[in-house]
Amino acid sequence: DYVASKGIPRLYEMATGSGTDLDAKAIGDLADAGDENAIAAYQKMGRILAENCSDLLAEYKIDLCVFGGRISNSFRVFGPSFDSVLHSRNISIETRHIENPEAVSMQGAANYALHMMRKGGEK
Repeated sequence: DYVASKGIPRLYEMATGSGTDLDAKAIGDLADAGDENAIAAYQKMGRILAENCSDLLAEYKIDLCVFGGRISNSFRVFGPSFDSVLHSRNISIETRHIENPEAVSMQGAANYALHMMRKGGEK
Protein backbone atom coordinates (compact mmCIF):
# COMPACT_ATOMS: atom_id res chain seq x y z
CA ASP A 1 0.00 0.00 0.00
CA TYR A 2 2.97 2.36 0.33
CA VAL A 3 3.78 2.22 -3.38
CA ALA A 4 0.60 3.92 -4.52
CA SER A 5 -0.99 7.33 -4.56
CA LYS A 6 -2.65 6.57 -1.20
CA GLY A 7 0.59 5.36 0.33
CA ILE A 8 2.62 8.51 -0.27
CA PRO A 9 0.51 10.61 2.15
CA ARG A 10 0.97 7.88 4.80
CA LEU A 11 4.73 7.93 4.27
CA TYR A 12 4.66 11.73 4.44
CA GLU A 13 2.71 11.55 7.70
CA MET A 14 5.34 9.16 9.08
CA ALA A 15 8.09 11.60 8.06
CA THR A 16 6.36 14.66 9.55
CA GLY A 17 4.85 12.96 12.57
CA SER A 18 1.47 14.53 11.89
CA GLY A 19 -1.56 14.02 9.66
CA THR A 20 -1.97 15.52 6.21
CA ASP A 21 -4.68 16.24 3.67
CA LEU A 22 -2.12 16.40 0.86
CA ASP A 23 -2.27 13.94 -2.04
CA ALA A 24 0.70 12.25 -3.73
CA LYS A 25 0.97 14.97 -6.39
CA ALA A 26 1.06 17.78 -3.83
CA ILE A 27 3.70 15.90 -1.84
CA GLY A 28 5.65 15.36 -5.06
CA ASP A 29 5.48 19.10 -5.72
CA LEU A 30 6.81 19.71 -2.21
CA ALA A 31 9.63 17.26 -2.87
CA ASP A 32 10.48 19.12 -6.08
CA ALA A 33 10.59 22.34 -4.04
CA GLY A 34 13.06 20.76 -1.59
CA ASP A 35 10.77 19.78 1.30
CA GLU A 36 12.83 17.22 3.25
CA ASN A 37 9.83 15.31 4.57
CA ALA A 38 8.32 14.97 1.11
CA ILE A 39 11.67 13.83 -0.27
CA ALA A 40 11.97 11.31 2.57
CA ALA A 41 8.48 9.94 1.81
CA TYR A 42 9.26 9.38 -1.86
CA GLN A 43 12.69 7.95 -1.11
CA LYS A 44 11.14 5.46 1.30
CA MET A 45 8.59 4.53 -1.36
CA GLY A 46 11.44 3.86 -3.79
CA ARG A 47 13.16 1.60 -1.26
CA ILE A 48 9.93 -0.28 -0.50
CA LEU A 49 9.25 -0.78 -4.20
CA ALA A 50 12.75 -2.13 -4.85
CA GLU A 51 12.68 -4.38 -1.79
CA ASN A 52 9.38 -5.90 -2.91
CA CYS A 53 10.24 -6.47 -6.54
CA SER A 54 13.96 -7.27 -6.40
CA ASP A 55 13.46 -11.05 -6.23
CA LEU A 56 11.18 -10.95 -9.26
CA LEU A 57 13.58 -8.74 -11.20
CA ALA A 58 16.47 -11.08 -10.43
CA GLU A 59 14.55 -14.29 -11.10
CA TYR A 60 13.37 -13.17 -14.52
CA LYS A 61 16.64 -11.37 -15.30
CA ILE A 62 14.82 -8.13 -16.04
CA ASP A 63 17.29 -5.53 -17.28
CA LEU A 64 14.98 -2.60 -18.09
CA CYS A 65 12.24 -1.13 -15.91
CA VAL A 66 10.04 1.62 -17.35
CA PHE A 67 8.10 3.80 -14.92
CA GLY A 68 4.99 5.61 -16.09
CA GLY A 69 1.83 7.08 -14.70
CA ARG A 70 1.16 9.98 -12.40
CA ILE A 71 3.09 8.87 -9.32
CA SER A 72 6.16 8.25 -11.44
CA ASN A 73 6.33 11.97 -12.15
CA SER A 74 8.36 12.03 -8.93
CA PHE A 75 10.76 9.42 -10.32
CA ARG A 76 13.67 11.85 -10.01
CA VAL A 77 13.04 11.77 -6.24
CA PHE A 78 12.39 8.04 -5.67
CA GLY A 79 14.47 6.61 -8.55
CA PRO A 80 17.86 6.91 -6.82
CA SER A 81 16.64 5.07 -3.70
CA PHE A 82 15.05 2.38 -5.92
CA ASP A 83 18.34 1.96 -7.79
CA SER A 84 20.36 1.97 -4.56
CA VAL A 85 18.44 -0.96 -3.06
CA LEU A 86 18.77 -2.97 -6.25
CA HIS A 87 22.49 -2.18 -6.44
CA SER A 88 22.95 -3.34 -2.82
CA ARG A 89 21.38 -6.65 -3.88
CA ASN A 90 23.68 -6.93 -6.92
CA ILE A 91 20.83 -6.36 -9.36
CA SER A 92 21.83 -4.32 -12.39
CA ILE A 93 18.87 -2.77 -14.16
CA GLU A 94 18.32 0.22 -16.35
CA THR A 95 15.43 2.46 -15.30
CA ARG A 96 13.54 5.00 -17.36
CA HIS A 97 10.65 7.33 -16.71
CA ILE A 98 7.90 8.03 -19.23
CA GLU A 99 6.24 11.40 -18.64
CA ASN A 100 3.15 10.96 -20.80
CA PRO A 101 0.81 8.52 -18.99
CA GLU A 102 -1.40 8.08 -22.08
CA ALA A 103 1.55 6.80 -24.08
CA VAL A 104 3.32 4.76 -21.40
CA SER A 105 2.63 1.39 -23.04
CA MET A 106 3.86 2.45 -26.46
CA GLN A 107 6.85 4.34 -25.09
CA GLY A 108 7.71 1.42 -22.82
CA ALA A 109 7.72 -0.95 -25.80
CA ALA A 110 9.81 1.48 -27.84
CA ASN A 111 12.29 1.93 -24.98
CA TYR A 112 12.59 -1.82 -24.63
CA ALA A 113 13.24 -2.21 -28.36
CA LEU A 114 15.96 0.46 -28.27
CA HIS A 115 17.45 -1.11 -25.17
CA MET A 116 17.64 -4.51 -26.86
CA MET A 117 19.11 -3.03 -30.04
CA ARG A 118 21.88 -1.41 -28.00
CA LYS A 119 22.59 -4.72 -26.28
CA GLY A 120 22.68 -6.45 -29.65
CA GLY A 121 20.16 -9.08 -28.62
CA GLU A 122 16.63 -10.14 -29.31
CA LYS A 123 13.86 -11.20 -26.95
